[in-house]
Amino acid sequence: MERNITRSHSNSYASLCVNRPLMEDSSISSTSQSHSEKTQPFHFRATFETQDIQLVANIRKLHQHTIKLSIKNLQSKQSYNTQEKMAARNQPERNQTKDLKCATHLLSDKFRNMSEEKRKQL
Repeated sequence: MERNITRSHSNSYASLCVNRPLMEDSSISSTSQSHSEKTQPFHFRATFETQDIQLVANIRKLHQHTIKLSIKNLQSKQSYNTQEKMAARNQPERNQTKDLKCATHLLSDKFRNMSEEKRKQL
């Protein structure tokens, strides 16, 4: 089905031409259709307001802008989360705590393996 839409600026109307298939003859079998269908042009006019078209265009732009903002917000959240994780990994207090735990563990192992005489000296 072909469609041709023209708009007249002076009269504010749209003309739509649609080529639609002709009704088949009942004597012709539906299985024996030719490759080139016969069509008949069908014309009609519709009056429209320019404001309606502008409103639709504005809504579409707003929708596209909203999608872009959503994508931008998602990307910034992902970036912020990544930065937060990296900052948490690089905290000096956390590293000091790990070092202290490790040293305490090593000292307690050493103390456990000491003889009784050395323990008494400490």
